Amino acid sequence: MLKISLPNTKKYIPLILLSRLAKLIQQDQGVRQFLLTNLLPANPSSGKPLRFRIPIDILADSLPSLGDFPLECTDLDCPRYERPALFIKGTQSGYIQPTHYPLMERMFPKMQVVELDGSHWIHVDQPDGVLMTMYALISFGFELMVGPSL
Repeated sequence: MLKISLPNTKKYIPLILLSRLAKLIQQDQGVRQFLLTNLLPANPSSGKPLRFRIPIDILADSLPSLGDFPLECTDLDCPRYERPALFIKGTQSGYIQPTHYPLMERMFPKMQVVELDGSHWIHVDQPDGVLMTMYALISFGFELMVGPSL
């Protein structure tokens, strides 16, 4: 598990200082906030370092495969999902790019992309928008939500 150790620290570290330290490691504010909310405080007199409540080392090791999306495939090895698929994307997120759409359409021929104003953490930035989008899909069906043809 990743630990932050600040030797000879006699007082609690202010959250603002931790936030500034985290900015040196991670530029994305949403990721920093996620990490800081999962940081468990330690009593400085105990001599124990700060630690994360989640197994950050396992998460860090898994991120490449979690975020991996094949950027090309052939007709022979391109997986296809033939049912409706909905992608909800933040307009400020760099994870789904318009250049990915042709491949996504090959893999998900009945896909629809809904863009909401926000970052990669769209469920945090626009919880009502995400909920309403999902509600429309569940309540009215995919065709009604996106139109009769894709």
